[in-house]
Amino acid sequence: MTDAEVGKYLRYLIHQWEKGSIPSDPVMIQTIRFNQDLWTTLEPKFPLCNDGRRRNPRLEIIRANLEAYTKKRSEAGKIGAGVRWDSKRNAIANADDSSKQDGKPIASTSTSISTPSSHPNPKENKKEPPKAYLDLARNFLEKQREAFPQLSAWKQFEKRVLEGGKNLELFNTQNGWDESKISETLNFILNDTGNGSWDGWSGVIQTLGNIRAKKGSDLMKFEKARNSMNSGETVLSKVFGSGNES
Repeated sequence: MTDAEVGKYLRYLIHQWEKGSIPSDPVMIQTIRFNQDLWTTLEPKFPLCNDGRRRNPRLEIIRANLEAYTKKRSEAGKIGAGVRWDSKRNAIANADDSSKQDGKPIASTSTSISTPSSHPNPKENKKEPPKAYLDLARNFLEKQREAFPQLSAWKQFEKRVLEGGKNLELFNTQNGWDESKISETLNFILNDTGNGSWDGWSGVIQTLGNIRAKKGSDLMKFEKARNSMNSGETVLSKVFGSGNES
């Protein structure tokens, strides 16, 4: 394929990965400029399915394999956790049995066995961010879930809210942003849906899990979105350093 065909092919694959499929008529995808000559070459790679949508079969195989792997790892983790807790319960029972001789209790030793409820792990009880940041994150993510319903991140929505609230709080404590500035930036991201050729900031920052990630410069994604709002620069120039599609 030509460079132009490869570029368009990748954009259709990304759209399918995020949305689950592409329309039967790709001209309906507002964020990808349609080109009939390129589509003539790419159409066989996105056959029409029974539901009237188009999908690249190989990408769906990759999706299925990834979901199966994730499920397998999750089940293995649950089994491992069960084994650990069973061993702790057995240790507690054995300690109770050995603490008596001839029906009389003996003096306890300095060694003690704690249960999860009596001595919680401090790592599992980290302080939640203030309600204001959780509310900002929840409002943003609820709207993004409506705009991008196919994202697997929504399977753990409350976790995404907590994660987002913590990141927004960090922009206050570490970057000096007040709630008004954070809220204004979130609203800009939600409303920046692109210009028909490229996804806007709403497509770049779909969740709040990686807004402190840096790419292409020393600025974080959330900072770049703010700068884009203030200067009117394109998403491409702020994220990747070039403002035009090649």
